[in-house]
Amino acid sequence: MREIAYKHLTSPKHRRKIISVSERSDNHDCHTTTQKRFIYVINQIPEKESSSATRPQFYIHKVQDAKTKTEKFAFKVKGIMCITREEQNFLVRYSHSLRVNIVWKTKLPAIQPSV
Repeated sequence: MREIAYKHLTSPKHRRKIISVSERSDNHDCHTTTQKRFIYVINQIPEKESSSATRPQFYIHKVQDAKTKTEKFAFKVKGIMCITREEQNFLVRYSHSLRVNIVWKTKLPAIQPSV
């Protein structure tokens, strides 16, 4: 069985857009929950002010617990970019995230050593 929930929230007043997708799936081996989220906040910047885009920040977190038969994975990217549209400059702050939670009904699959 698989369930998908999709949310698209836009606020022109606050210049914000949030897109969220959640998925739950259940099969004979495991129960999986996946969440994806994309957030954008836009601010107009003066033409004279030039802001250099910084490198995005990455966060990765993974946990496996054989005792409770669970696996968790989280990935997040945050950053800033400058765009020009119709001769206007905008500063876009973004955050993309992915979370995956797996609960195994059988024993945890063997972890392959990385080479």
